[in-house]
Amino acid sequence: GRRAAAVTTPPDDSELIKQALAFLEDSSGFYSPLQRDVYAPDFVFRGGVVGPLARFDYFDTMERLGVYKAFKLDHNSFAFS
Repeated sequence: GRRAAAVTTPPDDSELIKQALAFLEDSSGFYSPLQRDVYAPDFVFRGGVVGPLARFDYFDTMERLGVYKAFKLDHNSFAFS
């Protein structure tokens, strides 16, 4: 017969905040080297001025810009709750 799909429990708020901060600090390609494996296969970047950029185009853009290499920036993300 058919099997029911596995049910996953979403992370609690503190875990989600921890994961978001880890992404900003360690994987973003802007504040730190780009970690391709953390992006979903269907990732699309949409910004106020730039975008949409498909996953490959985003990777290419971030690697060409190399912002994290040129500047020592700290993310200014706040109000996680």
